[in-house]
Amino acid sequence: MTIGAHGERVEPRGAFLLLLPVILLLAGCVLFAQETDPFDGATTPDMVSVEVRNDYEGDATIYAMWNGDRHRVGFVAAGETTQFQVRWRSSELGFQVELQGGRTFATSPTLISPRGSIHVRIPDQLP
Repeated sequence: MTIGAHGERVEPRGAFLLLLPVILLLAGCVLFAQETDPFDGATTPDMVSVEVRNDYEGDATIYAMWNGDRHRVGFVAAGETTQFQVRWRSSELGFQVELQGGRTFATSPTLISPRGSIHVRIPDQLP
């Protein structure tokens, strides 16, 4: 038997039932709390920040290559730098670039982790 704050008798099971909503509320706050820093450039822990600088004279469409699967990242105009957020899918990330006029080239895969960032530069002169 336990004595409550106002001198009443509270059974241990009753005390637990009174605290249960508070325990559940705190557990929910812990489970759904965001663990990301809003100023780190990535919106969620499973995103990767990609910055693409296009020094080529034509526009480019960028694709992320995760384990051979191609996912469209976005469009970068000639002479522009654009930032993207892509969902992290595996530890190796490569890119495929489709240039205005039909030329295509790919980068070698590089290791990256969730919340990582990578910079891609499309050079002004291509072989």
